[in-house]
Amino acid sequence: MDATIFATLRRTNIAFLQDFPLLAESNSPAVRHHIDAYDGAVRSMLDRLFATSAGLPELPRLLTKHAAIVQQARALTMAGNDRLAVRNDSGLALLTERSEHLLDLVQLAELRVGTPPHLPDNAAALQAAVMGAPIGLLILRGEDLIVELVNDTYLSIVDKTRERFVGKSLYESLPEVRAFVAPLFEDIFKTGNPYYGNEFEVTLHRLGKPETSFFNFVYYPLFNSHQAVDGVIVVATEVTDLVMSKFDLQEKEQKFRNIVTHSPIAMTIFRGPDFIIEMANNFLLEKIWRKKPEEVLGKKLLDVFPELLDQQFPELLRKVTSTGIAHREKEALAIVNSFDGSKGYYLDFEYAPLIEADGRVSGIMVTVNDVTEKVEARRRIEKAEKQYRELINTLPVAVYTTDAAGYVNIYNQAAVDLWRRTPSIGTDRWGGSIGMLSLTGQPIPREEFPTAIALRENRAVHMEGFIQRPDGSLRFVISNPQPIHDEAGATIGALNVLIDITERKKAESALKASEQQFISLTNLLPQFIWTANAEGNMNYFSQSFFDYTRIREHEVTTLIWLELLHPEDRQPSLDAWEISKRSGKIFQAEQRFRRFDGEYRWFSTKTTPQFDEQGKIRQWVGTATDIHDSKLLSDDLTSQIIERNKDLKLINERLLRSNSELLQFAYVASHDLQEPLRKIQTFVSRISYSESELLTAKGKDYLQRIENASHRTQQLIKDLLAYSRANATDHHFVSTNLADLVAKVIGHLQENIEEKHATVQVAPLPVLPVIPFQAEQLFTNLLVNALKFTVAGRKPEIRINMQLMGGEATGIPEADRSSMYYHISVADNGIGFDPQFRDKIFLVFQRLHGKESYEGTGIGLAICKKIVENHNGFITADASPNKGATFHIFLPG
Repeated sequence: MDATIFATLRRTNIAFLQDFPLLAESNSPAVRHHIDAYDGAVRSMLDRLFATSAGLPELPRLLTKHAAIVQQARALTMAGNDRLAVRNDSGLALLTERSEHLLDLVQLAELRVGTPPHLPDNAAALQAAVMGAPIGLLILRGEDLIVELVNDTYLSIVDKTRERFVGKSLYESLPEVRAFVAPLFEDIFKTGNPYYGNEFEVTLHRLGKPETSFFNFVYYPLFNSHQAVDGVIVVATEVTDLVMSKFDLQEKEQKFRNIVTHSPIAMTIFRGPDFIIEMANNFLLEKIWRKKPEEVLGKKLLDVFPELLDQQFPELLRKVTSTGIAHREKEALAIVNSFDGSKGYYLDFEYAPLIEADGRVSGIMVTVNDVTEKVEARRRIEKAEKQYRELINTLPVAVYTTDAAGYVNIYNQAAVDLWRRTPSIGTDRWGGSIGMLSLTGQPIPREEFPTAIALRENRAVHMEGFIQRPDGSLRFVISNPQPIHDEAGATIGALNVLIDITERKKAESALKASEQQFISLTNLLPQFIWTANAEGNMNYFSQSFFDYTRIREHEVTTLIWLELLHPEDRQPSLDAWEISKRSGKIFQAEQRFRRFDGEYRWFSTKTTPQFDEQGKIRQWVGTATDIHDSKLLSDDLTSQIIERNKDLKLINERLLRSNSELLQFAYVASHDLQEPLRKIQTFVSRISYSESELLTAKGKDYLQRIENASHRTQQLIKDLLAYSRANATDHHFVSTNLADLVAKVIGHLQENIEEKHATVQVAPLPVLPVIPFQAEQLFTNLLVNALKFTVAGRKPEIRINMQLMGGEATGIPEADRSSMYYHISVADNGIGFDPQFRDKIFLVFQRLHGKESYEGTGIGLAICKKIVENHNGFITADASPNKGATFHIFLPG
């Protein structure tokens, strides 16, 4: 055998065998096993071939065996590709190329080897083996490429018969290949160099049709005795099916990659025990990992995301790898770090093992669905529902909801307190009271309850009536149910707000009785008495006015008084009245009014503004006293004065009696109200002491709420009583040293002052005529406020100062400019308040802070204002938030 050919054969074999470890490492265990077998078979065959020239007769058998092994390895590699297309493709190409290259060289060696001495004995067998070899073999002679020898395999490849192919030029039989192979043959004849083709594309005419085919081939020069090229041996193997399979595989692989890459579901593949990131699609990279491909691909998962070490995912991956069982999980929280910081995601994910033929898990396919928005939206809804329930429960009025069928499903404590019972969820329908009565006292069927009407007619309802409690008592309520709709507009329930107006109705009844008493009283007086609204339009006249004018009530207009004035008095009176309306000052004048008989008589008129809690004019109250006789008849002046004084005295006595009755009513009301409160507090205390162990935590909480509510109510009664006393007209002024009075107040508050670590600085104070108990109440309220509204962590400091100043210096428009005033200021370093509330704080029941933050009833400063007004003085305040407040008291000197 030619030494050069054998050397080439051995080098090619060595290169092929060196590539086997690379193939074995990159393919599945089954493919590696068969490649190893192929490796051994090729080594054994070549060793026998190269050992001795005696092995040459066995060459046909070895070639056939070699081809069978190549075919088997090729089939197994394709099977591996079905599972892992990307990695096995490179192995298939390399295996095919090397094996077929080796086979071609062996075949070439066969043709070039001289015939050994014993070859004639086996010539027929050798020729039969070559002609029937599973590879295409062709010998061409001369530059015209005359076919000298061709085997059956080659003829089947080109779809020709031996008779029409042998002895003719290749280009004559296969003209379609001339354009592809002519340059190659020319180069071989010119240089003597062989040419190796791999997956070479050529178009052949088969069965009368052009067909694209692919071949692996060797064009090897044949030399004559002069070492000149006189022919070419062609060894060809058709790989069309293999190439087309590879193209199809590559196309499927590309489609698969495109699907995965652009999938809206995040996907990745981890390989090996270190979870090497083999691939990751765009959604996962961009939306969750927030990294570029080069930052993650080919790297260990925990090197890229070390934050996962403290999370559940590495352990789950190891478990799937060891057990081969997929793991699925819903709404798992994952923390992922990237360039924009740490972010949390709620994920639905699956770890699916990639199992090889031998049962080993070689990797894990991960699919992830980001459900963060869904989870967070659900949690926001749950939080909103919780806040909704908590809000309802904190409302001071009774609130409850029902489902679409009217069954109560949510209610607050105020509703339980109003009903005096706890409703049964899903059982009580339309409301929680045991019954309801109309305004006439007739029982209302439950199907006609306001909530039932609102749901039945799908509209808001406003109804007044009485609810019945288990003890038989009734409460006057306003019921305001309205339907609740979902996003589609369907009715899903109702919300009802019950407002207990029992006390308001009682107050309205009392007010109506008081108004009737006022009207009766005014009708008895000889003076004209009228009222007007805030704009000055008359809306009420006493009976004496109608007796004087003989005008019927339906004939009265808002400007009737102007029509009745003497023409000379109209314009001056109108101008003065407009000034009073704008300034809010008392209107006072002497005017002549026309009597029913046409006579004009003189009247002394006075109209006084009445202010509401915000300091705005609520109405005007006016009187007109007939002074005609006193003005015209001076002789009768004394008697008229006496008579008028008698009338006034009578009125004053009636007013005094009325005030006395009001004071007595306030005392009785406070006593009657405080007595049941004291009993409530006593029984609560006894229950807390003796029955505490029997109460649940909820029961103890209710008990504490009762006790707190009773204490607040008791304090409110005391404050209302103090306020009513401050309104009393029976004032006894006593010359009092204010320094001693303030020291007494500080002594009473000493325990609170020490508890707060407060300091109180008092400047010298004057001796003034005051109502002692009211002055003591004034300074007590101001000091208590200063100790109450403090800043956490800041020791309270209270300063009481005094200076004497003129009325103009006070800055108060109502102050007498000609008088002197003692300016006493009480300043603190507490929380202060917004200056816009400087007037509001002196109104009854006005609070700038909730009772949860600071105790109180909102009456204290209103009492202070009333006390200062009883002393013909003024009180103002200024403050800044968190910088303390100063109260200014101006008392006449």
